[in-house]
Amino acid sequence: MVCSRFRQWYCSNIADLSESQVNASVKKFFSFLVLEQRIAIAKDVLTGLKIKSES
Repeated sequence: MVCSRFRQWYCSNIADLSESQVNASVKKFFSFLVLEQRIAIAKDVLTGLKIKSES
């Protein structure tokens, strides 16, 4: 749900991006939340985005 809402917001504010650019941006955002801000994200989101947590 969070990924789809972020994707919708991102696409509405940043026009003319390819699907791969949007995917990279979403992954970078969630990586920042997990690795830099130490915000807990559900394991299924991490798995879906192929992000490794530092736990």
